[in-house]
Amino acid sequence: MSVSIKAMWSLRCPQCRKGKMFQHSGLNIGKFIKMNKSCPKCGCNFEPEPGFYFGAMYFSYGINMAIMISCAVATYVLINPESTVVWILSAMIPCLMLVPFTFRFSRALMLHLFGGASYKPGAIEKHQSEQNSLK
Repeated sequence: MSVSIKAMWSLRCPQCRKGKMFQHSGLNIGKFIKMNKSCPKCGCNFEPEPGFYFGAMYFSYGINMAIMISCAVATYVLINPESTVVWILSAMIPCLMLVPFTFRFSRALMLHLFGGASYKPGAIEKHQSEQNSLK
């Protein structure tokens, strides 16, 4: 299995490493969850089976816990508040602000690690030739 950290981090297709997994930018709050059904470049299926991305919730949970713990430690070291409200807000606000990132990145992790697609250097050319033969 050939997993590219760069392709995972940039939310690209695991097969060709060029096609985008998501239709819109992560900054587009209303549409950041819209994912392509297949790669626009090589045709790789981004949903190997129904319910495949339920496992991404575990990745998202881990990422959010790391964010919460690091924010709580930073709050303790920098300001050491006496109020529990400050502790809760210092942990929750960064997590809420990073929801688009954690949602998308956890799906990319799930697809790259467990999706079954491996890197194929000629995948784009093969897909284009198949599309041309259908016309």
